[in-house]
Amino acid sequence: MNILCLSTDKWDGRWKRKQIIMKELSEYPGVDNIYYINPPRYKNLLFKKHKYNEKITIFEISRLLFMLPKIYYFMLMILYKLFSSSKGKEIKNIIWLYGIQKTDLYVTKKLKNKGWKFIYDWTDDWSYITSIRNSNEIYEDILTDSDLVFTVSEKLYVKAKQKNNSVYRMPNGTYPANELTLDSTVPEWFNSSKKIVGYVGQITNRLDISIIKDILFRDNNCLLVLVGPIMEAEVEQELITLKNEYSEKLVLTGQVEHIEAISFTQFFDICIIPHIVNELTLSMDPIKLYDYLALGKPVVTTKVGGVDKFRDTIFITDNKHFSEVIEKINTKEGKDKKEQRIQVAINNSWNKRAKEIYNHIIKL
Repeated sequence: MNILCLSTDKWDGRWKRKQIIMKELSEYPGVDNIYYINPPRYKNLLFKKHKYNEKITIFEISRLLFMLPKIYYFMLMILYKLFSSSKGKEIKNIIWLYGIQKTDLYVTKKLKNKGWKFIYDWTDDWSYITSIRNSNEIYEDILTDSDLVFTVSEKLYVKAKQKNNSVYRMPNGTYPANELTLDSTVPEWFNSSKKIVGYVGQITNRLDISIIKDILFRDNNCLLVLVGPIMEAEVEQELITLKNEYSEKLVLTGQVEHIEAISFTQFFDICIIPHIVNELTLSMDPIKLYDYLALGKPVVTTKVGGVDKFRDTIFITDNKHFSEVIEKINTKEGKDKKEQRIQVAINNSWNKRAKEIYNHIIKL
């Protein structure tokens, strides 16, 4: 089978669900080619191409072409025919969608009409973001037209099931620590005399700044480390202000590669998910939670989507009591709890997720 994946995340060092699933599917003999289409960028004249492995080709097409759906579709089909290694073979073609942009939907409908199978992997419910016009109607069309729908959360599953019978709950996952090659170099910010509290991921307005302020304000001998790029100017300004005020207690690393971010996690005493709880975050399933558990770390989180199923393993609280929970955690706990968390991660590996996904798509 060939998979054409229209992604909302660039194929780079910050691996997310999109890249990981495609990489894992490429390991299966029944998958011939995967064409991963990066989000378009203005600076490309026409397109860029590079190979990740024997089966995965990454394309990045000009934003100018993306603004012209018919031409963009034509360009995709030219690239597909030029670089396909399955010419002349009878093969199953799959269009795999993540976004809800007009051009992606145009391409999807055209290929669906040509007999391609349509898979929608639903990771975020953007209908709660007011800047996306007619998002509810767009989702209804996508869910109705899909041959197969995967959802990361129960909330999205229930919503999708109202429109399509071929819906499967497919949470995020992780790579067990023994499958990773981690860098053991001690980070320059490490301080063994402090309780190191860490967060890994893109830093957006879903971060509850009130929690960050409370952790810093309390005299709790904590060093707070936020690992990842700050994506929004308003959030960046708030964090810079806090950094100026609490320079000895707050570390902002900026963007790092995925494996480097996980390597940093080794040096955390406590991992956190201090997200605002709203309709959008309730539809999500944080990958960082699985990565934290893979290293056996205690986790404190607000009650966002995807965390409740691990309530016996992690600490779930609200923004008012978040810092108190951190203070009460015994970071010198025995091995049993650490091993329990690691086992939870093993039970939720990306290898297992990919096998479930593959078993569904071969039936199309």
